[in-house]
Amino acid sequence: MARALAGVCSWRLSAGYEATITPQLQAEFAKQMDPELKLDLDYALALRSKRAGAASYRVFARQLAGEAAKLGYVTVSRRAASLIE
Repeated sequence: MARALAGVCSWRLSAGYEATITPQLQAEFAKQMDPELKLDLDYALALRSKRAGAASYRVFARQLAGEAAKLGYVTVSRRAASLIE
């Protein structure tokens, strides 16, 4: 799981604003079946969308905040909600 999280961080901070996930990262996530990992990836997608100026990032971040809160991942929920403000 640590390797997958490192991949998410690297992708989130990399240059470029495309919202597509690399095939290697997709394969790593397919192996894991962890809800926290999925939420972290979704947060990274929301953050990159905001950086790119996509109009829909607010809707995505709002949905992510609700989903994370429902699953009990308060930190991810608050981070996603902070993207909206």
